[in-house]
Amino acid sequence: MYFTDRRRLIDMYLTYLGYCNRQDLISQIDIGTATASRDFQTYKAAYPKNLLLNQNKKRYEATPEFTAAYEHDIPSVLTFLTTETWPIEHKNPGFGCQHQFSLPHGMNQNYVSAITRAIANHRAVDVSYCSANSGTTHRRIHPHAIMTNGLYWYTRAYDEDKREFRNFRLSRLLETKDALDAPYIGQESDRSWVHLVTITIAPHPNHQNTKAFLSDLGLEGKPLINIRTSEAMTGFLLSSLRVDCSESQKMDHNQFPFVLLNRHELVDISSMVIAPGFMTQ
Repeated sequence: MYFTDRRRLIDMYLTYLGYCNRQDLISQIDIGTATASRDFQTYKAAYPKNLLLNQNKKRYEATPEFTAAYEHDIPSVLTFLTTETWPIEHKNPGFGCQHQFSLPHGMNQNYVSAITRAIANHRAVDVSYCSANSGTTHRRIHPHAIMTNGLYWYTRAYDEDKREFRNFRLSRLLETKDALDAPYIGQESDRSWVHLVTITIAPHPNHQNTKAFLSDLGLEGKPLINIRTSEAMTGFLLSSLRVDCSESQKMDHNQFPFVLLNRHELVDISSMVIAPGFMTQ
């Protein structure tokens, strides 16, 4: 993980978690305890209204007046928070297309960081959310996780209005406000998140050379692959892998190179509604 300005790393932790300590810096950068302490003092000197020391918890915390000092790359931060990896800054050697297109992510740092801070501190959030079906609505949610389907980022949260756990696309947040007085409903109550299922997929039978697609999955001498995932992520995974989930397996095999073999075991999983072909019979 590479930061030319270590104050940016401190600011990232305060923005997206609401707290940071010396060990956070030491674990990410090859520095000593004394250097980490100086970094906090340097940050505090530059942005005195952004942090305070919590002696009981032995960490610095964002103040109520906190304002992010940096504009952080949101997808990179979310990748770090969900996978503990960080895209390394480097000079591009020029192997790619000179005219690559990157789809704008549409996420707002203030709204996304409100969600990640809520997860880190076990809090609910009042949000304005633009749904494709319902338009703009106001609701109180209890986020407990962040996930991606490879294109969009989502938070998994309990929706007080619907009285169930749902997935909310982070780019559709229009406003956020901490709900400090609300008892938190967390991950342990989300059965679909903690319950694991097995997905069995294989190359589409309409392909003439299935060996090529087995190679895509790193399979040698195996006709299929079993993947363990949570119920809540099942539809996302099948969608990102472009798996034909129809009962007839008649979808275009060029667009959907794999088929779902144990569809009958997954029919009662709510996230399957977004699996390719599952609803079109």
